[in-house]
Amino acid sequence: MLYPIKFTPVYKSKIWGGSKLNEIYSRQIPATDIGEAWEISCRDDGMCTVANGPLQGMSFDRLIETYGAAIYGNIKITDGKFPLLLKLLDVNTDLSVQVHPSKAFIDQNGLDGEEEKNEVWYVLNAEDNASIVSGLKPGITREKLKNAIDEGKVEACLERTPVKSGDVVMIRTGSVHAACSGMLLFELQQSSDTTYRLYDYNRRDSAGNLRRLDVEKALGAIDYEGGAEFVERPECITKAGVKWSRLVKCNSFCLDEIEVDGLFRTNGNKNLGVFTVIKGEAVVRGNSVSVSLGEGESVFIPACLDKYVITGTCTLLYSSIKPRELRLKGNL
Repeated sequence: MLYPIKFTPVYKSKIWGGSKLNEIYSRQIPATDIGEAWEISCRDDGMCTVANGPLQGMSFDRLIETYGAAIYGNIKITDGKFPLLLKLLDVNTDLSVQVHPSKAFIDQNGLDGEEEKNEVWYVLNAEDNASIVSGLKPGITREKLKNAIDEGKVEACLERTPVKSGDVVMIRTGSVHAACSGMLLFELQQSSDTTYRLYDYNRRDSAGNLRRLDVEKALGAIDYEGGAEFVERPECITKAGVKWSRLVKCNSFCLDEIEVDGLFRTNGNKNLGVFTVIKGEAVVRGNSVSVSLGEGESVFIPACLDKYVITGTCTLLYSSIKPRELRLKGNL
């Protein structure tokens, strides 16, 4: 019964959000401060529901409860928790300078309920002079950073790096980072919403209060030798109108870029996956169901879907967990 599934996104208002999702993708977003669209999410604080086919209206957690391994295959699922979260981010103004914890840090400090978070950004659209906070400047130690915070001089400790459309940035746990104004991002991450704010430009919330900071946790979680990693694009594997590049592979997820010109026949190999169109249009067909995708739209491929076909002229991002090595013989 399972087929290529579209989900209804969950939109999140943010102090730094804007309206690019409407301007670029013609989304009917619910406000002018939408910072995040949770495209694929199985979290209580942002639960997606099926938007197409016979299962339309079913929540993602109910889908997993009903179909189990047919959805997730050989991937380990704990308490029904889906391991990935896919977002689109409209960075209208600077995000807070932040860091995400590792599992080791969480366990060592007994932080029950907090979650590890590795993530990768694909820059979909960047204005001139766009940049990110990509770590700390060389030589900045915990003591120096703490002193800078106390003296109101945090920004002098931060490394900033220009970004352009098409850049891929891996952000591992412990990396000080922030997306800065003027960009639209695709984000693939572990299903976590744990963020420690280190610095927030003294901004206030809608009630006029300074926004919460998590300085002590952040100081402890930071990898003082690390930072955001700009991914060098690997050489493509090319065959019969398909170009395929593996951008990032880590223990938490894998991100590939696939260019299709015509038709791509493939199979699931018991591996769940998500296709996101970042350029052009595509149609994904499987189990007698067709899904049309425009730019910015995603489709979820259940692990049990043995064969499916992608047609169109498009560039796709393919998000997965523990995929097979690239061979371009219909295997994802």
